[in-house]
Amino acid sequence: MFGIQLDERRLGSNSELSRNSPNLNRRKMLFYQSRLVWNQIQHIAEVLNRHDQFAWSIQCIGSDYDGMVNPLNGFWTAEEMPLFDSYLEKHAYNFIASSMSEDFRDYNRMKASDIVERFMHGNASHFLRINF
Repeated sequence: MFGIQLDERRLGSNSELSRNSPNLNRRKMLFYQSRLVWNQIQHIAEVLNRHDQFAWSIQCIGSDYDGMVNPLNGFWTAEEMPLFDSYLEKHAYNFIASSMSEDFRDYNRMKASDIVERFMHGNASHFLRINF
């Protein structure tokens, strides 16, 4: 499993984080914030695909919401996870529709909703069922 932290300070460079200026409307801010996580999910998938592995099986949420992280703006608590899910699905859809996904092996081609479900729930749940 590869748990992606939801700590804003660890997900992007200062220049990337600065794109989320206070002048952005809420929708754009949520889009940019969720893209910080999507970039990690996509990178892991690309590396796995290049090594002939299933691309979407190890990424999962790696946050404990214990107050020690600086959560992504707009996604502060578990209450916002359905909203986070919907924004990740937009990024997944955009990736699938882009030329970047053309190099993906057939077994790594999935619907955007399935990719996000695996990240949000499925991969961690599967790991727990198998190992505990």
